[in-house]
Amino acid sequence: MVGGPDENAFLSDRIVYPAPDGNFISQAHDSASGPLETVLKHFVTNNLGPGALPTRQILSIQVDLARGNYVERNGRFQNLLELLQETVLQSGTELGFQVRNRVFEVFLPSDKRGEVVFSLGLGTMLEFDYTLESAKANAVICGASGELTSRIVREVSWNQSVNQFGRIESFRDRRDTDQEDEIHQTLTEELVKNSERFSLQFRVAELEGLKAFDHWNIGDLVTVMIDGQRIEQAIREIHVKVDQKNGETIIPVVGTPGMGAVNFMSGLFERMRDIRRRVDHLEVIV
Repeated sequence: MVGGPDENAFLSDRIVYPAPDGNFISQAHDSASGPLETVLKHFVTNNLGPGALPTRQILSIQVDLARGNYVERNGRFQNLLELLQETVLQSGTELGFQVRNRVFEVFLPSDKRGEVVFSLGLGTMLEFDYTLESAKANAVICGASGELTSRIVREVSWNQSVNQFGRIESFRDRRDTDQEDEIHQTLTEELVKNSERFSLQFRVAELEGLKAFDHWNIGDLVTVMIDGQRIEQAIREIHVKVDQKNGETIIPVVGTPGMGAVNFMSGLFERMRDIRRRVDHLEVIV
């Protein structure tokens, strides 16, 4: 069998240097602000592209079109891929990113939800597998500098998740800072890191007019029908496997790197809770 990771693995293999030149006593953070696309390309440039140390340079960077909402981020030893994902979620902008032929690209997803529909009933999907993980926290309190009643304390919550699953609280200690932008970034990172997660991968039928890479690709918005639930999500990954028995198998992946897909997940979790209630009732009867 032939397989392997896609080129986004370059992003997951890097941490964000606070100083691109490797002089870590020269500055505490690599800071960037501006349109989402500009900020994403800033961090990739400084850690994988022409702004990085020669030993870290792998990628070229697509021309910056300055698309997306305004964002501010500070980089300091985070995983690069996770930082990029969190920044996209923070921005609320419908932009995607990918590495293709060793070029980092930012793109506006194509909306193909009406024309690309994967479903067992339609025969466009052969099998599927999904994973669900409930939120570890959806209300985060950050304690910054100061002591007791003089301490700076900020709080943020993800209301949609709270409404669906109840309030789950966590605390993050950041007594090392009094900067509002750093506190805000910490709160955002904690929400993303601890949010509910959903991933769905499925094997598709390569039908005429619905072929991978020709009619749909990474980043495209598509529709997937599972257990009566309609999921409208972007294709996050496409795995291609080749073996002697099955030939070429195409397995796309939809879901979220962080927050999202809450409505679909809540439906599935409600089914699980209903099954649990029925089992508990049977145990009581027995």
